[in-house]
Amino acid sequence: MGKELTPEQRRFIETYIAGNIASEKSRIISAYQDYLRRADKVRAALDKIRKLNVNQALLPVLEQQLKGAETKAMAGDFAAAYEDLLSVKNTAKAGAKGTLAEYLPEQLEEDIKKLEWGVDAALTYLTMSRNQ
Repeated sequence: MGKELTPEQRRFIETYIAGNIASEKSRIISAYQDYLRRADKVRAALDKIRKLNVNQALLPVLEQQLKGAETKAMAGDFAAAYEDLLSVKNTAKAGAKGTLAEYLPEQLEEDIKKLEWGVDAALTYLTMSRNQ
């Protein structure tokens, strides 16, 4: 049979274990809170894409990535979930901006024609109203 711990050794081990449990609990809570903040930002970026009606084809991909991050978080891997959310958020933000680089050439051409038509219509209206 093994040697029994002295009362001093037992107190040291109990204190060490309690300290590590508290430290680990604090670390887990902090990681979970970081994850929740990032998840809210991602959901806001996805909502912005829906409202702006840009890059709608991107939504299913982003939503699938969001579900993957949520799965990791539910498994307790908040650090990996946070990193996944960061990637989703950055992609969603870029998609929500609707920059010219993200336009398909056909979309860009169609939007330019609409703008030209609007300018022509406005000029016609102004010309007609001045001639009256």
